[in-house]
Amino acid sequence: MGNQILRDNHGRKIGEIQTRPDGKQTIRDGYGRHLGEYDAKNNITRDTFGRRVGDGNLLASLIHLDCK
Repeated sequence: MGNQILRDNHGRKIGEIQTRPDGKQTIRDGYGRHLGEYDAKNNITRDTFGRRVGDGNLLASLIHLDCK
């Protein structure tokens, strides 16, 4: 459906959030590695291993700026 590019303060791409038609969102880092998923229906964010990160959309918190 829609993509949101995340950039650092130098304009470099550090991640991308993709929204699927079912409302779920996934986040990938600047290298394209899957970092996690947000399920809007259940209001839960999970990391790449399926572990619950917390309630609400916490996808941006899964980006590690030191990986670039």
